[in-house]
Amino acid sequence: MNEHEKFNVTGKRLWSSDLELGIPIIDRQHQQLVNNIEELFFAIKHNKDYDKIRGLTAFIKRYSIEHFQTEEEYMKKFMYPRVAEHTKKHNDFHQTVLKVEEFVRVQATSPVALQIVESLMLRWYVEHIKSMDQEFAGFLRENNLVKDMK
Repeated sequence: MNEHEKFNVTGKRLWSSDLELGIPIIDRQHQQLVNNIEELFFAIKHNKDYDKIRGLTAFIKRYSIEHFQTEEEYMKKFMYPRVAEHTKKHNDFHQTVLKVEEFVRVQATSPVALQIVESLMLRWYVEHIKSMDQEFAGFLRENNLVKDMK
């Protein structure tokens, strides 16, 4: 299986229980973002109309900001020691989304757009959940703080 096939060429949904942190508010937001990034990937792959692609890109940009604010508020509230590093990664992803949005505006259905969405957005986001967000969730569990997240 090549790298491309690992990320849903079959049409199978990428979201799975191994991405869950056990924090319902964060898990719902992660699932929404992963599903929409995936939908963008398939919209480009199947040459959907530009308005659909543009709408998905705008949603991802808006919703990722909302999601990152949620996570960062909890990190500050619970004095997570790696909040600055985590916030920097969020800012990096936001800059990536802006670049993807601009690229998609110009070349919405090109193979390069497909590759960019897969590698810069989908893969980055899944790896971020599996590493930095899992680490944050571990901190919350170790300090018995999950129950305080609403």
